[in-house]
Amino acid sequence: MPSLTKLVLALAVLTTTTTLAAPASLTTTTTTTTPHQPRLSKRLEYQPSSGAEDDYCGEANPQYTYGPSAPLASDCKAMYEAHPGPGYWLISASETDNNNWARLAASGSCAFEVRLGSDNRGGKVDFRFGTNDVRFYTRSHAGASQARDGRVSVESPVWCSRKPADGMVAVDWRVAHS
Repeated sequence: MPSLTKLVLALAVLTTTTTLAAPASLTTTTTTTTPHQPRLSKRLEYQPSSGAEDDYCGEANPQYTYGPSAPLASDCKAMYEAHPGPGYWLISASETDNNNWARLAASGSCAFEVRLGSDNRGGKVDFRFGTNDVRFYTRSHAGASQARDGRVSVESPVWCSRKPADGMVAVDWRVAHS
């Protein structure tokens, strides 16, 4: 089992924007393919775990957009390759008030963000989003094979677990330009 220090260091490699939860300094990203130090949200509560607590969400129905405002697929690849291991983010209802997106991870021009979905009938609730969910959705839907001219943006509604025995919640996720 990896030590807490190794997990924190792995998490610090996950994103490069000003909105993620590791003790690393934060920087603004640029649209380049140069190596970036990914960073985690400072606002969201990240929980490393030693078990399989990293997969909370179901099947996606991805909607793609392309063009110069989309992130570079190579930056998205760097983000999912920096997978920190088992863990999850606990996103509070206040983080996604007024349809705001909560950024979980970013690398270079690529960011992974979530918010409560419009289909959520349970009102404003806290929810979990796993590291495996971020890795899987980014790898499966924002890689080079989905890109046009090296760029891809994607979003999808999914159903995610809240907490054990608290049911499911509608969540929107997206891979967008950071």
